[in-house]
Amino acid sequence: MNNKNNKKNISLIVLIIVSILFITFIYLFNTRLVNYKTSIADDYNKLADLEKEKKVLENYKNILLTGSSESNHVKRHILTDDRKSVLGFMNELEDYTKNVGLTDGNSSLITSVASRENASITKYNAGDLVINIKVSGDQEKIDSFLNLLNNIPFVSYIEKIDIKFDYINKKHNANIILIIYQKHESK
Repeated sequence: MNNKNNKKNISLIVLIIVSILFITFIYLFNTRLVNYKTSIADDYNKLADLEKEKKVLENYKNILLTGSSESNHVKRHILTDDRKSVLGFMNELEDYTKNVGLTDGNSSLITSVASRENASITKYNAGDLVINIKVSGDQEKIDSFLNLLNNIPFVSYIEKIDIKFDYINKKHNANIILIIYQKHESK
């Protein structure tokens, strides 16, 4: 009788262990299935976002390649290759910074001007004119100057901004790389 009880107990223990293993397997399988479904849903959402971005880029491409009014607007706001217009723009920037007090004494805010060799907007034969600018002053004036650069009447963008606080002189120093598209001379 004792032997029969031992067999029943062992059978019961084996049944419990097998049941626990089966339940654990089902739980782990379900967890992996849920994670897989979530991953697939995330991938579909990313794909949908990429499709939207693709449509926006195709619209921009059509605007730039077809002679649309937007394309003509872009063409009017590319800085000409005329040295006079480039110098005029730089003088306007310097006058503005002097008027609002963003320069150190007699130093020029423009530290360098160079063109990149790549043709960024090939339809208009325009490339990047890289202008390095250094200004010093309080944060509000620098923010106002950055806002001005964001709204200049040329096709441009700010490539880099590095603002540091000078504890000795109690003012902010900003190094800015401004990119303006400049039409190259046809030769």
